[in-house]
Amino acid sequence: MKRVLALSGLALAALLCLGALPAEARKAPKLSFPALVNCAKKADSTSFRINETVTHEPALPGTSLCFSFEVAAPKNPTGPCGKAKTLERVQFWASYENRKKITQVYIRAYPDGKIDQRKVFGAWIASGDHYVFSKLGWTADYVRDANPKLCISLEEGTSLDDLFLGAPGQATLALYSADGGQKCCPLYSVPLPADA
Repeated sequence: MKRVLALSGLALAALLCLGALPAEARKAPKLSFPALVNCAKKADSTSFRINETVTHEPALPGTSLCFSFEVAAPKNPTGPCGKAKTLERVQFWASYENRKKITQVYIRAYPDGKIDQRKVFGAWIASGDHYVFSKLGWTADYVRDANPKLCISLEEGTSLDDLFLGAPGQATLALYSADGGQKCCPLYSVPLPADA
């Protein structure tokens, strides 16, 4: 009986010590996204942006969300990221475990006022929960003129927070460019529609 009480006392002391740690020491380590080596993650460092309004697309099956893109002057136009001319890749922070809840992905664009829609396939990086769309080759002129959208269709009843990681109710993504002399992957978070 004494041994049990002594062990309980030790466990209690350990818990008290844990409680005395500062809050930062008790937090889980932050995950790194995107997991790219030597990549500049500062927002607005290139000409490419994600539109903050994520829209539903009723013409697509299931729960379909469309992410739009836009262009703006980079913070440092003469820096390596400011000189990037092409958006090469879009990388989402998304749950590899729930990847099968995605039913289809489309790129929709409107060149010359006509709808151009094609089905695309992303690649998963399981170790970091990355969902990547590569070889886009979008220039600033193309984004400005064709207004491309990346539309993701999910199974009915899928919670958006089951798929998109990071802060609840938001999608976190990186926009990757490398033709300015440096790897650039500015990081953005955008609010998801509350009624999805």
